[in-house]
Amino acid sequence: MALGPGLPAVLAVLGFAATAGVLARRRALPPWQRHGLGWLAVGTLLHALALLGSTLDPVLPRGVPVAPLLMLAAQAFLPASVLVLVLRQRLWGLAHTVRQTLVWALTTGLLIGGYALGVVTLGSLLPATSVLPEVLTTAALAAVFHPVRQWVQRRVDRLVHGGGGQPLIRQVADRLRDVDGGMQMLDAVADGIADSLGLATVTITVTGNPGGWLPAQWLSGACPSPPSTGPGPAVPATGPTPSTSATGPGRAHGSTTSGTVPPLTIRLVAGDRLVGVLRAWPRTGERVAGRAASVLADLAPVLAALAELAVAQQALQRSRLQLARGRDEERRKLRRDLHDDLGPVLSGVSLGLAAGRNMLRPHRHLPAVAAADDLLERLVAEVDRQTVAVRDNARDLLPPLLDDGALRPALERLRQRYADAGLLLRVRSPEVNLPEPVATAVYGIVAEAVRNVHRHADVDSCTVEVTNGPEGLEVSVVDEGRGIAPGAAVGVGTRSMQERAEGISADLSIGPLHARPVRPGTRVRLLLPGSLR
Repeated sequence: MALGPGLPAVLAVLGFAATAGVLARRRALPPWQRHGLGWLAVGTLLHALALLGSTLDPVLPRGVPVAPLLMLAAQAFLPASVLVLVLRQRLWGLAHTVRQTLVWALTTGLLIGGYALGVVTLGSLLPATSVLPEVLTTAALAAVFHPVRQWVQRRVDRLVHGGGGQPLIRQVADRLRDVDGGMQMLDAVADGIADSLGLATVTITVTGNPGGWLPAQWLSGACPSPPSTGPGPAVPATGPTPSTSATGPGRAHGSTTSGTVPPLTIRLVAGDRLVGVLRAWPRTGERVAGRAASVLADLAPVLAALAELAVAQQALQRSRLQLARGRDEERRKLRRDLHDDLGPVLSGVSLGLAAGRNMLRPHRHLPAVAAADDLLERLVAEVDRQTVAVRDNARDLLPPLLDDGALRPALERLRQRYADAGLLLRVRSPEVNLPEPVATAVYGIVAEAVRNVHRHADVDSCTVEVTNGPEGLEVSVVDEGRGIAPGAAVGVGTRSMQERAEGISADLSIGPLHARPVRPGTRVRLLLPGSLR
């Protein structure tokens, strides 16, 4: 149907007005909402120019098809600009239609291109009158149609939704396998959510910790760290909306993204208690809405349960450390009583017995006096030995060198003590500073293990090694001795080591060093997770 003579001009004016409106809207919007509008403005402008060209066609130079060329460019560019707008603005209400259209358009284009290429290639190799090129190409395309469509589907899904090609549950499960729990568990969950939903940053801030806020965050994607701006209001888990502020308590380290990017904030509620806040930052030029917001809202109850579990684990660890501190305080008091009270008393007894011997010395020629003097001599020697033992036990209870958490000096002092007793103790340890209760527990386990080597292993040397590994701080005591007899009862020393390890939430293992049946040796291994350091 032919257009009226003035209608193209009117449509051209409307097109220019629409272009100006799109540009004005783009300028008024925040940066993260502008993307795609520039493409739409260009597509609208091309349509307006094509309509203007048809109006000015009588005065344009002959032989130059300006209006048709502009119309072809507009027809090709405007749909592409609309597609870019949908994808960049994440208008996921159209996501299913756009995704399916993309899949079938790209698949059709690939099949048409493959068909043309196959027919031309085979036609140059086979007789011109043969129908084999068309038959063979058609059969080949029929065979590869389903794999090609799946390949295109995966890439379109990745373009639209992100996700690294893996579902959300698998992303999270893969990361949870390698963590110990607590805040590391929340880090892993945040990491999986960010990767699966194509987000820049996801943070989970726990509010149920009596000792304060404990931020657990994992930075993923194009954003190196969350924006360090002021706290903002949290919205309920049902019906999340983007907040107008950024992260809550907990300081982000390193470079930050633009403070104008608003996160999606979701309250994590268990029952009627707020246990945490989830914040999700989009990648540059995007926003968190539609599918991503719906998924995060659905995950809110699960994340609330995980936050509660993390808080409970933190509380358990704190209570264990408090128990360890209580035991250390009791040991400190006992060390003081032994060193300051019992030690001097035994020394006084020894001096009194020596004075008694001196009083009897002039009468030693009498048989009864000589027997009494010999008995007093043995008593003095025994009291002196027990005095030394009391002082050693006082030092073993809580070495003063551990008061500042330095482990290596205490191990060196232990090496010197056993060198005097005939046991060569090799110490390999970097300079490590630990919290006082942790350092005391580690030293107590090492001292007990070395004591067992000296008493039972039938060797003249052993090795204490402290290393920083990927799983945490590892402390091991190894010897090449007779090992632990099969079925041997667990002694008081082993139970003491196990209690100390449990008190600081560390893993303790005791077993043979070698698989050989004769003198397999013994290895005591203590692994401290990074959270204890």
